[in-house]
Amino acid sequence: MKPNKIAIMYKGVVHFLNRVTGESKHYQIAFETDRWSIRFYLLQNGQIRIIINKSIKKSETEYHTHFCYDCYCTLDKNGLFLDDVHDPATCRQITNPTKWFTIEPMLRDIHNQLKEELEALHPFDLIHDIRDLEHFIYRKMEEYGKVEFTVNNSLRFGIGENAYTTSEEALKAKEKEPVVLLNLFNGNHIISKDTIIFFLYWLLDRDKELSVSDGQKLKTVVRSFEESPKKPNEWSLQTLNTWWQWLSFDEFEDITGIEQDRDGNNEIDAKFLDDANQFWQNKTFQEKIKIYQSNSHLHEVVKERIEAYE
Repeated sequence: MKPNKIAIMYKGVVHFLNRVTGESKHYQIAFETDRWSIRFYLLQNGQIRIIINKSIKKSETEYHTHFCYDCYCTLDKNGLFLDDVHDPATCRQITNPTKWFTIEPMLRDIHNQLKEELEALHPFDLIHDIRDLEHFIYRKMEEYGKVEFTVNNSLRFGIGENAYTTSEEALKAKEKEPVVLLNLFNGNHIISKDTIIFFLYWLLDRDKELSVSDGQKLKTVVRSFEESPKKPNEWSLQTLNTWWQWLSFDEFEDITGIEQDRDGNNEIDAKFLDDANQFWQNKTFQEKIKIYQSNSHLHEVVKERIEAYE
């Protein structure tokens, strides 16, 4: 059972932090109080990044950062080991007694309380939508690993540099999507790396969902909104446009690739919004559907925003 609180010791005082509820695409586990926050990030190389932040209360509404420890750790059967730690404010590596007598004891306390939860972290936790799945496939193709992964029990990858499927399914996909194939002469076809995304969309159209498996764990990444309890005729252009209008600046930036202004300049902010909306308007109805489907992690987020406003 996941604990709702953890306790950490700092300068002889025990501080209790509450679990942050709700899923996040950016971190896997988080705890915080009014002056402390600890966030856990599973990295692509298997390390666990732990950011420990402490603030000082200057007034009723103002907090200043006291310190921030950016820790890169390795988890194995013997415990959680600190590989490297930096101070983000100075970008300097911390190697003084602070590391030995403050940070490492704190990490040991954290590991003792979250051991099972940390060990349960899995590379699939980094996959939230179809684009994440696409990049996951690319990484595994480059790693030449020993584990074979499958998507919908069709597309196979992870051992060697290629992703492949049966010739029957490859040829069916080619009839509907611009998929480039290479015959393996053993009843399978390689899917060209540049066209894997089209094969994933073909699987999504066929199966109404995308699930990735490593033979032991299965994760459903995205479901087609045709599977939604809503009636098909309710999925109109108005529905998609409403969803788009409730996205945040950061979400616009992630989807469009257009960099937003970070300086609070209203004129530049307005231009960013114009460019983002122009990006959306230039898409066809089918392209808008695919953007919506590939960002399934935002569906509930937008729904909650609308409900809170109403």
